[in-house]
Amino acid sequence: MIRVGFIGFGRMGITHYSILNTHPSVKIMGVCDTSATMLNILQKYIDVATYFDYRKMMDEAGVDGVIISTPGDSHFEIMKAAIEKNLHIFVEKPLTISAEEGQSI
Repeated sequence: MIRVGFIGFGRMGITHYSILNTHPSVKIMGVCDTSATMLNILQKYIDVATYFDYRKMMDEAGVDGVIISTPGDSHFEIMKAAIEKNLHIFVEKPLTISAEEGQSI
């Protein structure tokens, strides 16, 4: 079983969630978003832990990997944090905003 956390739950996050939620070898451990409205809806209708801070989710949710579907200018920072935690990463495009950030990842 692969335990996954979602960082960013807009259109693409919801799309990836709907796909992975049906996979028999994936367990969704948490969803992180900066929208309190989105997190409240998830808490009300879906049995999944919700987080406002992606670092807290990485520390507490017991994830093996993360799906990053936030705005592109945040990808580099989030990927660095996930790498520090030795997590698997799936990131939406663009990988990073600059070639230098992409090279360093």
